[in-house]
Amino acid sequence: RIEATMAATADQPLPAAAAALRSALLAAASLRLGLEVCEVDLQVTELLETEPERAETEPDEVRAAHAEDTAGRAAAGVAGV
Repeated sequence: RIEATMAATADQPLPAAAAALRSALLAAASLRLGLEVCEVDLQVTELLETEPERAETEPDEVRAAHAEDTAGRAAAGVAGV
């Protein structure tokens, strides 16, 4: 189960916006995380007058972490951790 909050504009009906977000969250949980999620509960916390501008950001640099203890070495051996 996923619980999330969302903000929405009047550009599309709330049920359509919620359905699109719900679908995206279910797909991300399954495809990216390998999780089986049965339901997504959304709460609309804000109604926006206009769509907020999206800041273009560069992806963070990917650096290898060095394991310093037993737990770190164990985590380093697990894919995706």
